[in-house]
Amino acid sequence: MSFATIQNTIANLLSGNNYYSEWVDLLNDTDPGHYGVEDLEFSVSPSDIWVDMKTKTFTYKRADLSFDAQIGGSGDNGYNTRVRKTISGGGSLIFNNGDIEITNLAINGRIDLIGNN
Repeated sequence: MSFATIQNTIANLLSGNNYYSEWVDLLNDTDPGHYGVEDLEFSVSPSDIWVDMKTKTFTYKRADLSFDAQIGGSGDNGYNTRVRKTISGGGSLIFNNGDIEITNLAINGRIDLIGNN
């Protein structure tokens, strides 16, 4: 498997619904806290993914993460806002018979729901 194929596969896996619940879990630690996340979208260019084959890890930068967050309270006590952030992070890779699985997905730093990136 070529390096470019691995980068493309990681970008596709992270951008699809395969890791939706992992992204939602990572957003449990935002500033301020929220009361729910919906319509999450993630995109990253394969060229912004670096893979270390020796340690079976990867990092990404300049990724776009957007989602609707309920903030200020639940139900009618709060409001929904569309959040879009440029993020970086990384994770670990498991290679299995030509397939790639991502584990230990992480975001660098906390996400500020109100402030600029």
